Amino acid sequence: MGSTLPIISKQNMTSLKKLTTILSDGRIRQINLKVAGEFGSIAIGKTWSPFYNALVWGTGSDRFNGTYSGYQTPLAQARRDQTLTYTAPAYNGINLAVAVSDSGSDNHKDIAATYALNDEITLAAGFTNGDSTASKDKGLGIRYTKDEWTMTLNHMEANNGATDYTNAYVGYAIDDKNYVGAHLSEVSNTTASNPFTLGYTHKYNDDLKVFVEYYDAMTMVVNTHQLVSTTASNHFKS
Repeated sequence: MGSTLPIISKQNMTSLKKLTTILSDGRIRQINLKVAGEFGSIAIGKTWSPFYNALVWGTGSDRFNGTYSGYQTPLAQARRDQTLTYTAPAYNGINLAVAVSDSGSDNHKDIAATYALNDEITLAAGFTNGDSTASKDKGLGIRYTKDEWTMTLNHMEANNGATDYTNAYVGYAIDDKNYVGAHLSEVSNTTASNPFTLGYTHKYNDDLKVFVEYYDAMTMVVNTHQLVSTTASNHFKS
């Protein structure tokens, strides 16, 4: 029996808002309820935004392990509380996701789409809007994967076009246990000229990996060396 799309009536909206408030503990990176079926999926609570999944990670440079990495993004919040997210089922290589957030007073809306042109090339586009100028972002990106190589390039505009962000990333899997990656950014209207990140990761097993990363923001004088052990985690932030 096929799944049907749940209907949210007006009389249920108050209960829905209370539920999203409960599922918005600020101490937790993600907390949500999700229902999935042939209609796609609906998540209520705190999730990674469609713009983040498609642009900042999917065709972007947020592919490092450390807290400090040089990728640049217009998103003030990659995860928002009290958010309703709908992800449509994939159709002919197209994936579409939309989100509406009642967090704060911004009335934030988020939409993004990706298109798998073939097994190697994926295109992405995203758009955010809200009551404040800071919520008016947009971007385009592309990802290329071939054998051991991963390459991404994106361009995003923030604050209704006031600031531009461009990120380029290259990663190479030396073997099943060793991986190197590098990234370079360009940002307009800022003193952070061409931030870059270099990283190396060694995977001991499925539960443990060690990495060293170097981030340089140049004129911002924010230089960081890291050598950290951590447990392995799901690389797709969904």
